[in-house]
Amino acid sequence: MAFFRFTIEDVVYPPDFFVFIYGNPVAGRTDFLILRRDELRARLEKIHLRADKLGYYNLLLWIFMNGFVFVASNLSGEGEWYLLGGLQDGGDCIAKEGERDFSTYLNNWENISR
Repeated sequence: MAFFRFTIEDVVYPPDFFVFIYGNPVAGRTDFLILRRDELRARLEKIHLRADKLGYYNLLLWIFMNGFVFVASNLSGEGEWYLLGGLQDGGDCIAKEGERDFSTYLNNWENISR
């Protein structure tokens, strides 16, 4: 699990992309989530994650050993159980390839070179 607090709008130095860094002690590695600014903004809008009054986003990620990255922000415990049910048995879940699935950005440095 990883929590990030950030702003997308910076009037002085607007970023082209975001790199979220997660020290994964279970896997013994450091993982990176790499997204272009416009892509990040669009994905956050799809899951109805809005900035607070100061312009900051609170992003809660679940990063699984199999490389599945799930955005758990703004979800109840029941919502997490519903969307992630099946993963504990090594199976699939309803959340894969959905709006909250950020797996394609995990350690994908090609997002920078586009």
